[in-house]
Amino acid sequence: MPAFLSDEWLERLGGSLAQLGVHPDPSAATVVVEQNVVGDGGDVRTYHLVLGPGGVQVQPGAADAPDVVLHQARATAAAIARGELAPRAALADGRLTIDGDPGHLLGHLPLLAALDAATAELRAETTFPAG
Repeated sequence: MPAFLSDEWLERLGGSLAQLGVHPDPSAATVVVEQNVVGDGGDVRTYHLVLGPGGVQVQPGAADAPDVVLHQARATAAAIARGELAPRAALADGRLTIDGDPGHLLGHLPLLAALDAATAELRAETTFPAG
């Protein structure tokens, strides 16, 4: 079972997205979304998604030039991945913050929905932190 946010988990997430075969509008520009997840000890786990005409690529580490950066605590990220918290609710109450222009994501809404579906599929196989 992959641990949440481990390299294995990121690889499995990318594989799940590829299997879903969802692609954005071909006219939509490629968008890079960086995720920064802060642990209880202040450690930061960073990975990024490249949303483009070929689908989604999931990569560990920071992106060279992200269009959008999401910041959240590990507990928030885990609650979203477990399906216990909607990203919109996390945004509304300040547990998820965004740097950059989220408007860049509009052409990629089908991919973002697929990301949620892929996370749901991976959920049962993931070891999550306590809490």
